[in-house]
Amino acid sequence: MITSSPGLPAGCSPWSPRRPPGCCRRPGRCGFSPGSGTSERTLARAFQAGTGIPFGRWRILLRLQAALPALAGGQPVGNVARRVGYESTSAFVAAFRQETGLTPAAYFHDRDETPAPSR
Repeated sequence: MITSSPGLPAGCSPWSPRRPPGCCRRPGRCGFSPGSGTSERTLARAFQAGTGIPFGRWRILLRLQAALPALAGGQPVGNVARRVGYESTSAFVAAFRQETGLTPAAYFHDRDETPAPSR
């Protein structure tokens, strides 16, 4: 599990559910350039120009990608949601459904029933 980001103190990742004192209270762009004098809006524009997606969407996709192996392994959705930085299971399920069109349970249930391609 990723626990820190380059340039941030240990435990200050933007997706960490437990940030130590001194980390940005609002996780996100504000912690990525401390003392640089660059505004949050400038960072947001630069991030989107470089990646093609807004920072918030990138963070959601990163969290969901980190959750997939644990969900596939059968771990409880609530535990996985907290591990990847969601405060509630319902917020995680809503984000998962927004991206996949299915809840985590339905997503993996459908995958289990899909026959493997024959060769």
